[in-house]
Parts: sequence; structure tokens; C-alpha cells
Amino acid sequence: MHDSDLTLTLTNQYGEEEKFEALDIIEYQGNEYIVLLPYPDDNSNEVIIFQIEEANEYEEKYMSVDYDTTVAVFNIFMEKVRNAYLQA
Repeated sequence: MHDSDLTLTLTNQYGEEEKFEALDIIEYQGNEYIVLLPYPDDNSNEVIIFQIEEANEYEEKYMSVDYDTTVAVFNIFMEKVRNAYLQA
């Protein structure tokens, strides 16, 4: 993402709202993926990755992804984090 924090409220499969901090959007094999961190959860060391699909011109849908894609997108995300840290 950019320099500003972005929090999203998503509705899970049970109709419950959950908040997340959007950490980044990653392009991989022609698709976009969003990397989310549960919010507020300062102790969380786990991110969630969804594929972004356009629902209409105003909304996006976040779709679950398979294990191999999750790992590939996570590795790209971590490489970006490492590079940003090394440049700081």
C-alpha cells in the first residue's frame, strides 16, 4: 500500500464483521492479491491473502486462494518488506 494506513471491514461466511489492516497489494500471474493483517491485533504474526476481483465499479470481492498461490504471493510480499527495510 502507500504511506497511509488502510483498514477494511469484511464480512465473513458467518455474516460477522472482521477488521483488517491492508498491508500491500501484490500482482502475481496477471492477478492482484491483497495482504491483510487482523486489526487491531498487535500480537498477530499471521497475514491473510485474498485475490481481488471487481464486483462492480464501486466494490471489490476478495476470494480465497490455494496454498501454492498463497505461498508465492507471501514470498513476493516478504521480499518487498526486506527490500524496504534494507533501503531504510
